[in-house]
Amino acid sequence: MTPEQWFSEQRDIGVDRRFHTLLQESFYHAYTQMDIKISEHKMLHWVAMRVAAGGIPILPLFERYEGLPALLNERSRYIREWVRVFYSTLFVEEDRQFIDFMFQQRHYRLTRARLATLLGVQIAEEPHFVHYQAYGSTVPPHRPHESHVPSDDEISVLFEQPFLPGTPRTPDRLAHVAHSVHLALRKSLLFRIGYNEGITALQQWLLLYIMTGHDFDLVDFFICELEDMILDGMTVHRRHPFAHWICWILAQLSQNEHIWMSWSSRGHTSVFTHLLLLETVVVAREASAEHSGYLMSVS
Repeated sequence: MTPEQWFSEQRDIGVDRRFHTLLQESFYHAYTQMDIKISEHKMLHWVAMRVAAGGIPILPLFERYEGLPALLNERSRYIREWVRVFYSTLFVEEDRQFIDFMFQQRHYRLTRARLATLLGVQIAEEPHFVHYQAYGSTVPPHRPHESHVPSDDEISVLFEQPFLPGTPRTPDRLAHVAHSVHLALRKSLLFRIGYNEGITALQQWLLLYIMTGHDFDLVDFFICELEDMILDGMTVHRRHPFAHWICWILAQLSQNEHIWMSWSSRGHTSVFTHLLLLETVVVAREASAEHSGYLMSVS
């Protein structure tokens, strides 16, 4: 489908003004009837993460990427209605150069550059595309397809040594700091539930980039996650990710701070909570018996 088909020149007759077409409206009602959940992203608590990592500061790993610490620590509010309308009307351009959607009865188109500005991040001159590294040029949705992991030489820096070829890449074998960061990422930037016993290809690439300070395209990462949701969300009941980032973008587009405050005062705003030390310790205990004893000692 092309953007011209998804957002035709004329709005459909009789459609709710929140949408442009009857098809978009039908997606909204489907999401509502199926009760598609919001991904419960956690805000990262840098002090708690430092304690969980044995006193080693974690914040500097994220400060290498302009704007990312604020997105993971401060942008916590979301409005469920805004998120549902957004996903119901979202169109992702084939090369992820722009997205289209409806907000407050208007059609918006945001380019990669505009998204970067609204998120407060920068697009590196020669960034790596994390989803491409994991899935190549596979047509989305990505996760049902064969994936590609970093080589043993590349990934060995994340694991306890010696790391020999063929060593299982499981969370309990990660070096202590990498283990703490991995647990935090799966609750925040790359929200995932289940499969605690392994590390997916996408998780390996993301963790490798952050631990080694390599640039990656955060806007492309964000768009890929949105795209995967709208393409297979109905079939596998995927949750709506990045509600807080989406609403941060939409609140800026409204050009009216009173709109956000009005929704907040009427109880329509939800807030993601911080990943506190106790939660960090509990998650670590569940995923790695090897590390749990140390985390108990600092809690």
